[in-house]
Amino acid sequence: MRSKLEARWASVMDKLNIAYRYEYQIFVTSLGQYLPDFFLPEFEAWMEIKPIFPSDVEQQKIIDVSILTNKVCFLLSGFPTSLNQQKGYLGLMVVKPDGSYFHTDFKAVLESLGDKKLAFISAVKFANAYPLKNQFFNISELMVIANLEALSINQYTHNKEVNKP
Repeated sequence: MRSKLEARWASVMDKLNIAYRYEYQIFVTSLGQYLPDFFLPEFEAWMEIKPIFPSDVEQQKIIDVSILTNKVCFLLSGFPTSLNQQKGYLGLMVVKPDGSYFHTDFKAVLESLGDKKLAFISAVKFANAYPLKNQFFNISELMVIANLEALSINQYTHNKEVNKP
C-alpha cells in the first residue's frame, strides 16, 4: 500500500472478510487519469479513501469512475480508528452509476447497525434502490434499507437452520 491510511482500511476490510483488489484499474476521467484505491468484488463497487473531506476535483473523479464503469463508488473520508472512538467523523459519499450521489455520516450508520459489513451492504443497496438528489442523507433513510437487509439475512439463516437434514 502506498499510504498508512489505505493500509489501515485494508486491515479493517480483512477483519470484516471483505475482499478487495488494491489499485486494480486506472481510468481516464474528465479531469485526467485516476486510480481508485480499492475495488470490492463482492459489492461490485469502487472505493477511494481520503483523510479529510474530499475536494470537488476528487469528488468529480470518483463520479466519473462510477459513470464509466456503471458501478457504485464509495468515497470514505476519515480514519478507521474513529470507528472505535467516541470522537471523530467518518464521511461517506456514495455515487450511483448515473452520477448522482449522497453524503452521510458513515460512523453514525455503523454505530446504529453494530455490524460494519452490513453497513457496506446497506449503502450499496440504498444507492441501487433509491433515486439520489446529490445531498446529505440522514442516517434514518439509510437505516430503512439496513434493517430490511438485516431481516433478510436473519430469515435466510433461520431457514438454513430449519431445513438442516
